[in-house]
Parts: sequence; C-alpha cells; structure tokens
Amino acid sequence: MLQSALLPTSLFQDIITDLSYNYYGTSLAVASADHRVRIFSLSAEPSVSAAPGIGTGAGTAGGSSGGWELEDEFKAHDAPLTRVSFAHPAFGPLLATAAFDRTVKIFEDVPSRGAGQRSRWVERKVFTDQGASIRSLEWAPEALGLKLAGVGADGCVRIWECLDLPSLEVWETREELGMMGLFGEGVVGAGGEGVREGRLGGVGVGGERQAATGGWETDAGWALAWCAERWWGDVLAVCCANQGCVKIMQFPGGPARPVTLTTLVPPTPPTPVPLPAPLPRRKADHSHSPLPLPAAVEEPPRTPLTSVAWAPACGKSFHLLAAGSEAGCVYLWKVVPGKEGVQEEDSWKAELVGEFEEHGGRPVGRVQFNPTGTILSSAGDDGRIRLWKASFTGVWRAMGSVWATPGDEEEEEDEGEDGYES
Repeated sequence: MLQSALLPTSLFQDIITDLSYNYYGTSLAVASADHRVRIFSLSAEPSVSAAPGIGTGAGTAGGSSGGWELEDEFKAHDAPLTRVSFAHPAFGPLLATAAFDRTVKIFEDVPSRGAGQRSRWVERKVFTDQGASIRSLEWAPEALGLKLAGVGADGCVRIWECLDLPSLEVWETREELGMMGLFGEGVVGAGGEGVREGRLGGVGVGGERQAATGGWETDAGWALAWCAERWWGDVLAVCCANQGCVKIMQFPGGPARPVTLTTLVPPTPPTPVPLPAPLPRRKADHSHSPLPLPAAVEEPPRTPLTSVAWAPACGKSFHLLAAGSEAGCVYLWKVVPGKEGVQEEDSWKAELVGEFEEHGGRPVGRVQFNPTGTILSSAGDDGRIRLWKASFTGVWRAMGSVWATPGDEEEEEDEGEDGYES
C-alpha cells in the first residue's frame, strides 16, 4: 500500500493525541497536547508541501488525488487535549473535544466570521466538573439523537443529550454511571477506597466517584463505542482502567437501571502450575504427619484494553466487536443478541473468533472497521497499521500492513500463509 498524504509536523508544537474525520472524510480534526485543534480540509486539486500557515495553499500535504490543507486552528482548552470527535452532519458541523482540564466542549463551525474573530469554530457548550479527565469521547449514531458519551479516568460513563436544536444551549446529563463496581471487587482507587457501582447524581444505587491517579493514569486504558444498530437502543461497549474486559451496556434512560448485556473477557495465557514440594521421608513408626499442600497459583493480572470498535451490522444477525490491548494483541468477538424485546442481564452471547499478536507486544492505540465491516484495521506502537480480513471460510487473517513513517518500509516484503502480502 502507498501513502497518499503526510501532514507537516512543523504545524504542531507538541505531540498529536487524537484525530477524527467527518462523516464524508473531507475534513480532519487533529487534537494536540499544545491545547489546540487544527482542522484540515481535503483539496480536490493536487498540491505540494508549502510553508505552514492558515488558509488556502498554506501547510498542505500533497497526494495523488489532492492534498490536505490547514483550514483553521484554534485553542480549545487550557490543558493538553485527550479526544476530539466530529458529530453526524445531520446535526450540523459540530465538534466535541476533551482535555486534562476535566472539561468537555462543543464547537460549531460558523462560516461567516465576525469582527475580530480569528476562527470559524465557535464554542457552544462547556461541561465542567467531570471529576476526572475524559479519556474516550464519541457521538451517538444519528438515529439516537444528538448524544455524546464519554468515559473518564474515574471510571464513570457519562451521556449528555441536547434538548434544544439547533441553538445547542440546553443539554442534559442523561446518564452518569460508575463502572468500576461492575468490573468486579477489589478495584481500589488512589485513596485506597473501593469504587462501588452506582448511578452518580441520579436515581438508583448510591455510588462513590473517585478520581483515578497514580497507576490508573499511566497503566490503564479507557475506551467506549456506540452500537450503530438503533433497534437495540442506547448500547455502549465500555472498557475501563486495568480491568482488561469489555462490558456491553444498555442504557434505557429514565429511572430504569442500565443493563449489562454481556462481558467480553480476552483469554489469559496459561500459567504453569508449580510442582508440589517433595514428600518428607516417613519414619519407621508410620507417623500420620500431614503432607505439604502445593503452593497456591495466583491468577495472572489482566492486560488493560486501550480501544474498542463495533463493525457495521449491514444486515447480519450478529455483531462483530474488536478491542486492542496494551500487550499488543487485537481481539475479535462475534456477539449474538438475545431475544427480540427482551434485554436482561447477560442475555447476549459472545464468542472469540480472532486473536492477533502481530504487533509484537507493542500497545495497540486504536482499532476500526471499514464501512462494510469486512476489514479490521489496528494501529500499534510498532509504527504499523495492520489490516485483517475474513477468508471465505470465515477465518480472520492478516491482509497487509502500512508503515506510519515513510522510509521505514522493509526491503523485502514477507508473504503470509493466506497469500496476502504483509
């Protein structure tokens, strides 16, 4: 595969933390640790790299069918950004951002600039006092309305819904659920207190909200993804902290409590069983001294999951869900929903259909399906974007890979067992 474009690194003053395409793939929002968001637009005419700047012809990335031009740039937060996400175009040109200042902001693209206005993107809403930084942010599918979901470093899932279109002034915190209690006992926060299950600030079981610091901030992963099938309502796949599993949750709204439809747990490597201690030599009087018991085998710790993605259903009777881990593995599950109209605890069934370790133990940053759900891509810290595709027998295999940095391609291409070039 060939690289079509390269954004000039001179435009960024710090590392890039996230990026998001709009629905049509013609605009690209890039979030950076320098507190700023840069909007690139796809030009129909071929272009070559130029000096960095804002506007047409400045800061472009050339390609065979056009180039990416820096269209706008604005300061979004007072701290490094963590996430950026485009909304569905049915609700207008909206952009959501999150940062380490524990705020989430909604921006709207206003084509006509006012006097003294440097950017077309106008701030419409700010969600403050989130308790912790939001680590994953995603808009709901169009059929579910203008909703935004985020999961924070405190292990809480929050869903905001706009009640006033198109002014974007009235928003409601529809759900606020502490997830750590749902992942099992023994989850300890920074202060040493367990985080219990509960709907924070709403009707239901009382819970504690505690910001995660220390090990959670550095050795954990947070991700969520909306199920695109509107038939099932508000269904989210969530992974939090160092729990190493994915919870598929349904949020019915109102006083009804969220339902855990199923839990996806990656397989753990087999742990060698220690040999029992040698038996002591018995005396001639045949004493009945108790024999030593074998040492207890500790369960290996779970590897945090860093990303999760649903495949478009496209008329299938089941769902495909992928997740990436810090250990460099990519997991793929086949999820079969329960009976129609019946949504109970653990009513969905899941089966692991793929486990890939080609990233060589380097953390996987993101996984994503193509629009038809037939190709899965994964980006890892090994500098490669790897592609996976199902064969005619339904077995998922490596399809190929793309180097993120030009000049790092291997001199000789290896060919896998399935016949695809890797």
